[in-house]
Formats: sequence, structure tokens, C-alpha cells
Amino acid sequence: MRSREPQHHDHPIRSGSERDHERSQLIGLAYRLLRSLSEAEDPVQETYARWYAIRSPGTWLTRI
Repeated sequence: MRSREPQHHDHPIRSGSERDHERSQLIGLAYRLLRSLSEAEDPVQETYARWYAIRSPGTWLTRI
């Protein structure tokens, strides 16, 4: 069986309920910083959008 080359969309973010749990944790952190649930959801969504658009998650994470 051949091993496949990693694709840019193969990020270590989990799927399903684990991803939902991670998102809840991030929204909780953003809420504590911003004191508004509606304002907390925006940066979390933007972070996920950036995460899926990058090619090198490790490099990106060390920059933020």
C-alpha cells in the first residue's frame, strides 16, 4: 500500500464532536476576552477559515 502525500487540507483539527468541543473551548476563551458571545464567534470563525486556508499549520501556529 502506497502512502499518500499530505494535502494542504490535511490539518490535525479533529472532525465531528471533538471539533465541536474544541470550537466551544475557543468560543469560551474569546467570550472571556470580549465579554460578548456574538463578538466571540467572529474571531473563532475567522481563525478556522485561516486554519483551513494555510499550507503549513505548524508554521502558522508559531506566528500567531
